[in-house]
Amino acid sequence: MTININKNYAIYIVTSAISGGLNLLSVILFVDFFGESVYGDYTLLFVLSTVISLFLSAPANQLLFRFLPEFETNYLITSLVYNYLIFSFFGASSCFVIVWLNKGEVLHGLLTGYALIVMGIYQIHIAYLQSKLLVLQYLCLEITRSLVYFLLPFLIYFFFNIANVYNILMSLNVSFSINLIIICISNQLKVRSMLKLNFVDIIYYIYRKNYILNYIWPLIFWFLFAQLLNFTDRFIISKFFTQKEVGYYSAIYDVFYKGISLLLTPISLIYYPILVRLYKENDYVSIDKVIQKGIMYQTAIFLSVCVILRIATNDKIITYLPVFMRENDFYYLAISIISGAFFWQISILVQKKLELLIMTKIMLMCCIISFFFNIFLNIILLKTGVLFYAGINTSITSLIYFILIYYNSWKYWRKLS
Repeated sequence: MTININKNYAIYIVTSAISGGLNLLSVILFVDFFGESVYGDYTLLFVLSTVISLFLSAPANQLLFRFLPEFETNYLITSLVYNYLIFSFFGASSCFVIVWLNKGEVLHGLLTGYALIVMGIYQIHIAYLQSKLLVLQYLCLEITRSLVYFLLPFLIYFFFNIANVYNILMSLNVSFSINLIIICISNQLKVRSMLKLNFVDIIYYIYRKNYILNYIWPLIFWFLFAQLLNFTDRFIISKFFTQKEVGYYSAIYDVFYKGISLLLTPISLIYYPILVRLYKENDYVSIDKVIQKGIMYQTAIFLSVCVILRIATNDKIITYLPVFMRENDFYYLAISIISGAFFWQISILVQKKLELLIMTKIMLMCCIISFFFNIFLNIILLKTGVLFYAGINTSITSLIYFILIYYNSWKYWRKLS
């Protein structure tokens, strides 16, 4: 095993610190600069495009992570992008219709649909880099995207005096588009060869590989329900609260859920290629040890963040925090969201056993159960008019998912060990 885990993790952490830091800072500044209502509107559009994009790009991403050596022999990464492009036009059309019917804004719909397309293509390429452990290329692309997304809204405001949802949406699209241009220029994405691909042949290849098909189709719907599980609360909040509350909750959620995820996710990304190699070598004991070590690291990071958050919210320091972080329920809402992110991330690491066993149907069922439990609790609890309950529900449903995944992973894995 020649992979330098510490070096790769260090690069991921640097990337997360810079890219994630810019993204989190953008949330704080966008809320202060454009207002909670504008950010609330933008969040709903961003969530819609993200959910559909991840749903459509999930097969390509997982093929790269789980079956890269075999798949790479037969088709280039361009074939996956080609497939995504075909389906993404249908997704973008659906996205446009949903936005147009709900908001009556044609430009909102067009920008949201375009975001869906470019986000998916970019994520497929990022999955390829991560599966090959090309962490330096990943670092450069992510930092470039984050810098453009962070700076462009303020430049647009300065030169064109635009301070609405269009500003942030346009900046989001430009940030992904610039990276796609860089990828094409560097010849990492072979556009000409993509135009020559036969869509029917690609689908038939996957169909003939029955085990790949059984692995992929549940994951497609798992990604859909996983994204809905993490985003549905905002739409339910919008039914019981104003856009200001949606923006306030979204800002805290984006800062803390994404913040701790940026610290915990690299562990899963680095360990998964290692787990795949160990599984091919039938080294099941080492797989258990790797996962246990990963959970130990994630737990240590989670507890450290909780301590830092507690210190940061004392009376002397809290006055220096952004305005939306000075609300009375801020600490409890933030800590409940962080706990939900922690339970979710350790679930992702534990469920790698089910992915290796190609038991993704079980993962899907666990996610569906958690999703409907999440909706039920949100509707019941948010009717009371207490926004903090949305954070509590995030923790509860993530914990339920962890328990279901842990039990099923233990149940089927023990037969091998």
